[in-house]
Amino acid sequence: MNTEPSPRPIMSRPVVVPGAIATGLDEIDQVLRERHPDPARAPRHLALARATQVATRYLSRPIHDLLDPESDTRAGLGWVSDALFELTGRAARQALDQHQITPDRVDTVVVASVSGWMMPGIAEHLGNTLGLRPEVRRIACTQSGCAGSAVALQRAAEQVALNPEAVVLIVAADVGSSAIQPYLGDDSDFIFTALLGDGAAAWIVRDSRRAAGPGLLLGAPWSFLLPGSLERYRFWVEAGGARFASTRNAPEAVSQIAPQLLTWYQDQSAGQEPRIVAAHPGGPAIMRNLAEALKLDEAQLARSRPATAASGDRKGGV
Repeated sequence: MNTEPSPRPIMSRPVVVPGAIATGLDEIDQVLRERHPDPARAPRHLALARATQVATRYLSRPIHDLLDPESDTRAGLGWVSDALFELTGRAARQALDQHQITPDRVDTVVVASVSGWMMPGIAEHLGNTLGLRPEVRRIACTQSGCAGSAVALQRAAEQVALNPEAVVLIVAADVGSSAIQPYLGDDSDFIFTALLGDGAAAWIVRDSRRAAGPGLLLGAPWSFLLPGSLERYRFWVEAGGARFASTRNAPEAVSQIAPQLLTWYQDQSAGQEPRIVAAHPGGPAIMRNLAEALKLDEAQLARSRPATAASGDRKGGV
């Protein structure tokens, strides 16, 4: 009798490439103090920035330039594509080298990015700079927000199901600093100035029978579009540059999708309790709502809490 486990897609350990400029919270706090337009509101806004508790952010441009409306950085958004292409190229090359995979063996490249709005896009750039085959499949997940990497994993798993011999390269990248604005207005501007950073990650998804080294087996995917949720998070480009904002009811999404998520998980898990929960915490309210809705304890969330430092109750996602 064959006792080998059924083949499943498996993802390799990601390679992470951060932005080149390490920027401490103290430096960000100082710049915000210097540029705050309203001294009476400054204490509240600076407290919001401090509440992110992100000790170091990695940026592609100095924070002083990002917050200076007269700097060359603010003259246009061309630097965003340059930064994205540089970060993704480095991450992808390292991921392929780590597994001794030559670019001509890649069958599909899946890209996840919020700030990658340019065309030709990241996938096309990688095709040229890495020397991928002209026939390589290109899948872009560019409008899924913080969930983009999870969506990319779903698309990659589908490709492996279609072709068990497929080699899928996933590249997730963002230049979050593109949404740091010199004209500071509402609470979100101060939160995201202290929170957003730049970086890229890349990894390989293959059939588990063909992969080498440690990895994470991928099970059945699930996604859920919360009705009436278009206002929770917004990212757009206007005359002054890119903008990102969230609303106070954003943390409620966790509780609202919990019943559907629990139903799906119970169908998949055969009654087993989750040992580790990989969550994308956006703030204390997000983690609190997640723990309450899914009845999780601190041991289950221990791996998730350090992933993203507490960022206040206005920002979050799962």
